[in-house]
Amino acid sequence: MTMANIYWVKAQTAYHTGAGESTTARLRKFIRDYADSHHFNGWIRVEEDGKPLFNGSFGIADRTFHVPCTDATKYKIASIAEAFTAVRVLQLVEEMKIGLDQPIKQYLSSYGGEGADRVKV
Repeated sequence: MTMANIYWVKAQTAYHTGAGESTTARLRKFIRDYADSHHFNGWIRVEEDGKPLFNGSFGIADRTFHVPCTDATKYKIASIAEAFTAVRVLQLVEEMKIGLDQPIKQYLSSYGGEGADRVKV
């Protein structure tokens, strides 16, 4: 399977409803037009306040075997997962839900490994 672009977008209320057209319908049209015109291969999900506004797959996941992208396609994300994890950890720090200087046992109380007291977030 080839590496595909994966975009996670948190939607802002930037799409105003047009004459008789819902925000979601305008967003879907925008995404489909963009994906088509840019030959996008991958999966796009847009959320607002934790609720999905759009979820769709486009293009080819594996060109060698002509496998299309679907909502069930599994992508090799390699090291990009580290960046997502780092962003989420720092968001939790900003929300004051975790502290970077706290040992992991504070958040993983059932973890009994020898680093529970020494390893920090």
